[in-house]
Amino acid sequence: MRMRLSALLCCSMVSSGAFAQATAQGVALSAYSDCDSPAGLDLTMNNGPIVTTETGLVTDDTGATLMSFSQATGFANFVGTFPGYNFSSPAWSVPSGTRVALYATIGVIPPTPADTAEWFILYRCNTGEVLVSCFGQFGTCPETALEALGGQSIVEIPTLSPAGVGLMIFALAALGAALLVRRRAS
Repeated sequence: MRMRLSALLCCSMVSSGAFAQATAQGVALSAYSDCDSPAGLDLTMNNGPIVTTETGLVTDDTGATLMSFSQATGFANFVGTFPGYNFSSPAWSVPSGTRVALYATIGVIPPTPADTAEWFILYRCNTGEVLVSCFGQFGTCPETALEALGGQSIVEIPTLSPAGVGLMIFALAALGAALLVRRRAS
């Protein structure tokens, strides 16, 4: 009797989802991803019946959030690779060469490592070159482009003020005149 009760209790816990979780098993950048939405990830996962929510976040290397979402999911009990997990609405676009981060979670709210999986890719949008790739349980991966880059944004090139440009032109003209005088003298 005791053996049957233990077996029944164990089976009821498994069927109720007490041991289920979302597990990330791989990630790749979808081939159509570039500098405009949509961009996508090919997500490999093994999910149990308890997953209820999916989230997505797109950021760039300036720290801007291009789009984000949180919605009910249809990935409960999904096992395998889902190609083309889209980040498309609202539409977004970035300049060529921008580093773009795609971040996704599937699990429950609030997320914990025990029941939520995450995927992350940082790529250069004009070439599709993957710069950082990560997948695992919640808390494993960076969530934004700046986190993946260690907080480094795009390097800004200093520019001259109008007075500085005028001074630079004057200096170049004076240098040119001095070289002409020297050349004629020799």
